Amino acid sequence: MDKVEKIRAEIKRRKSLADKHKDNLYFYIRSDAYVELLNFIDSLEEEPDCIYNHTPSNSQITIGTKICSKTNPDVILSIISNDCHEDEFECSNGSVLSLKQIEKYYDLII
Repeated sequence: MDKVEKIRAEIKRRKSLADKHKDNLYFYIRSDAYVELLNFIDSLEEEPDCIYNHTPSNSQITIGTKICSKTNPDVILSIISNDCHEDEFECSNGSVLSLKQIEKYYDLII
């Protein structure tokens, strides 16, 4: 198990513990923070097949598209731009998400 997998496993363990006490606001917020950390770790992983000359497979994701977090439906972002590779999108909160992350962690709002 490499370092990234160890970190991911530890975050998942801590999230699981926090989920057991989600009735407490402190643990509810911690659980959401752990999800964001896991999303960040996933964003660091390189996607070799998507680095150059990739066209999004989902043409529904364009500038102006609104996306809703699958883990926290209250988090709604809109796509405000896409980079030169056309597989990463800048969101209204300033984060940059790959197409793979959007498909995995968000639902499109139509």
